[in-house]
Parts: sequence; C-alpha cells; structure tokens
Amino acid sequence: MIYLNHFYIYLFFAIAIPKICLLQPRDKQYFTSNYEDSVLLSQYLIHEFSSQKIKDSLRIDLYGKTLNSSQVLFTIYDFNKKLLYKKRFPASLLKDYGNPIDKEDTSANEVAIKEGFDNFFMTENFFSPAIDPNVEFDNEISGPNIQVWKQIQLNRNNIAFIYNGIDEGHIFIVYLKSKKKVIEFNP
Repeated sequence: MIYLNHFYIYLFFAIAIPKICLLQPRDKQYFTSNYEDSVLLSQYLIHEFSSQKIKDSLRIDLYGKTLNSSQVLFTIYDFNKKLLYKKRFPASLLKDYGNPIDKEDTSANEVAIKEGFDNFFMTENFFSPAIDPNVEFDNEISGPNIQVWKQIQLNRNNIAFIYNGIDEGHIFIVYLKSKKKVIEFNP
C-alpha cells in the first residue's frame, strides 16, 4: 500500500507538474516584470493571429497600485510558446478617445480604463485582410516603408489586430511570415 501511494505521488510529479508548466509562456522577462506592484487585471485569449490554422496565445495584464497609475503588458505567444510580440504602455491609453474624460475624475478614469481593458480582445479588433487590396499607399499615413506595407497588403491571409496603445490613436499589428515577426503598421 505504501508503495502504491509513492507511485501516485511520483506519477503526479512526473505527469501533472510538467504539463502545468507547459501552460505558461517561456519568456523569463514575462515573469520578471519591471513593475513591483501586483497584477490588477489579467485577460487571456486563444485566437488566430500568426496563422489562420493554428491559434496563438494573447495576454494583457495591468500592473500597478491603482488602475489610474497602472501599466499594461501585452504579449503574444505562438503555439510553440515562442514570444512573438511584447508591448508595455500606460493603462490610461486603453481609454476610448471618442469620449474625453476629465483627468481629475479618478473614478471616471478607472471606469474608462476597465472598459478599455474589457474590450481589448473584441472580435472586431481582429480582421483580415490586414490592408484592403484597393487602398493606395500614403507616405504621410502609412509610413516610409512601402515594401513592407505592400507585403502586408498582398497577403490576404494575414490577420491584423488593432488596439489603443498610443496617444490619440491605434496600433495595428500583423505577423509577417517573411520576416518571422510582428510588424506595427498603418493601413
């Protein structure tokens, strides 16, 4: 009987623990963030991004003492747990810019940040093709690299994601297979 109990304990450590560890991303920096504060909110999504056939892991965490002073850590890992994208920015940028909020009203700011956080992974934020084939390149809007922009536009299978992460604007990202990395772009 004692040997049977030891066997089950061994089986637990041999099978269950490694599987639990595999569920976590492998990026050491993910666990050792610069934020000494606790995680206030966390959201996790399994969705197509780098491929239309295999789903990736997308995660957003808010670190800080309060929502108003918190920071966002947004990460994307592929199905092999390889880090594809990592972005840090102030949580105040999650707010909807269509509804200006008084900076002195902390409760209204917290509600707006929470709403932006809750809506971060909305289905409408994923779209394909990343750039409409009928759109013409514009240096002032699209940026200086027309070759990358055209690569994104020509691959109609690219899945783009849009989110609030800069002052008064959005960040568009797409995984570019030819470069094997996530690219920020303007459509």
